[in-house]
Amino acid sequence: MSPSRFIAFWVLVLTGGFVLPTSAADSPVLGSDEVYCYLVIPEKVSTSDLERVLRFVASNRRWVIESQEPGRTRILLNHRGVSSRVCFSYEGHTLVMSHESIGSDGHPVVPSRWLQALRRDIEEQFALKR
Repeated sequence: MSPSRFIAFWVLVLTGGFVLPTSAADSPVLGSDEVYCYLVIPEKVSTSDLERVLRFVASNRRWVIESQEPGRTRILLNHRGVSSRVCFSYEGHTLVMSHESIGSDGHPVVPSRWLQALRRDIEEQFALKR
């Protein structure tokens, strides 16, 4: 487990598994993606269940699945001049949601409502699995 995932795991354990949205100012950067939040994957959710949940949530919100490989799913949305890529990476019981989003002016943006909607939908699907 990488050091950043190890730290994320312990943050989740110590905070009781709350979702931890981060601001652009204090977000660690994964490549060019900004970490948006960490989610605890319930014990009963297998990797294949998680991948199905991510496909379901993405398609319901009209995101396009760019790629899905073991441990990582990437989705894309271009809407109203904003181009956004969300990356879900998962290992063990931690789901990391990061994004890279560019506005119509070419500057980075944070599409908060889009990200919150994805997070909420994933949490609802997790609740059904408990």
